[in-house]
Amino acid sequence: MRRLVYRRAGRTAKRTSLAVLSGALLLSFATPPWAAEPAGPRSVNGCPIRPATLCNEFDLQGASLRKADLLQAALTRANLSKADLRQANLRYADLDDASLRGADLSGAVLDHVQARRADMAKASLREASLVNARLRNADLSSVDARGASFRGADMSRAVLRDANLAGATLERANLRGATLTGADLRNADLTGAVLRNADLQGADLTGAAIEQAIFESAAMEGCRGCPE
Repeated sequence: MRRLVYRRAGRTAKRTSLAVLSGALLLSFATPPWAAEPAGPRSVNGCPIRPATLCNEFDLQGASLRKADLLQAALTRANLSKADLRQANLRYADLDDASLRGADLSGAVLDHVQARRADMAKASLREASLVNARLRNADLSSVDARGASFRGADMSRAVLRDANLAGATLERANLRGATLTGADLRNADLTGAVLRNADLQGADLTGAAIEQAIFESAAMEGCRGCPE
């Protein structure tokens, strides 16, 4: 009788162990690796890293903010130079007069961002989305914006000297009075863009789509691919 009870208990224990192991395996397969990745630190130098945060004039230089959710964040005059903002969400954020000089914004979403007079020189905007962004008078000198989207963006009087915009989308962008000297715009989409009074001297528009684009009074000396 005792032997029978022992055998049954042993079988039950084995079944329980197998059930626990199977459950653990199912959980490991059900949870993708990226889901467990943190969206960014909770606070940096006293600035809470969260949507609609109020961090005007904060010093976030060199901060690690990869994949951070900064939707509608107030970052006016903040120092984000050399910050890691890869794949960050900055939709509708206020970055007026902020410094993002040398920051990495590759793959970031900045749709409808307000970054008037912002310093974004030498920043990386590769494959970033800046649809309907307000970049009036911003400094985008020497940025790497290959494959980025500036569709419908206001970039009037922005400085894009020596910017790499190869393959970028600037459809219906407002580039009135912008400085694009030496800019690389090869294979870019400038359909319907406004470049009135822009400086395109030494720029390269080889292979760019310029249908319905307006080049009225633009300076185009030495520009390759510009309309004659």
